[in-house]
Amino acid sequence: MGCDIHFFVEKKAKAYTRQKSLNNVLEIDKEVPDVWESVDDWIVEEEDGNTYRYVNYDTSYYNGRNYQLFGVLAGVRHQPNDQYPFIEPRGIPDDVSKPIQDSYEEWDIDAHTPSYLTLSELKQIDWTMYTDSDYNWFAGFENTIDRMDELSNNDEDVRCVFWFDN
Repeated sequence: MGCDIHFFVEKKAKAYTRQKSLNNVLEIDKEVPDVWESVDDWIVEEEDGNTYRYVNYDTSYYNGRNYQLFGVLAGVRHQPNDQYPFIEPRGIPDDVSKPIQDSYEEWDIDAHTPSYLTLSELKQIDWTMYTDSDYNWFAGFENTIDRMDELSNNDEDVRCVFWFDN
């Protein structure tokens, strides 16, 4: 049975203008924190009274099946005798955006090994340590990192949130 990754991208955005306006009306100086916002191209469909949300496969930031990548990102499909390190999974972030939270909950027990990484953390990985002279296992994912890099001048303000199913 194959294993797939559900990969989403978020960036920090200023919290709602309504909250800022409300602060002005109440004459309070409470700072409105930034929030994480999904930047994926979500498709919403209604069918038989149910709402289905999913990311457009053609425009998603990453939609491949690369077990070497899965191993690096979260130890998924990582074999005990593999010589490369992997990043310990962190779970779904507490402040994840609603569409991603909803998608994760829809997968219920079939979703496993959730985690997230900032763009800064992705850039700090020495991807060359995982490749051999014959093949770059991460060429497709390098494009993902490049696309994420276009979202903000601050690498800490962009992150990926992901989990797996099989």
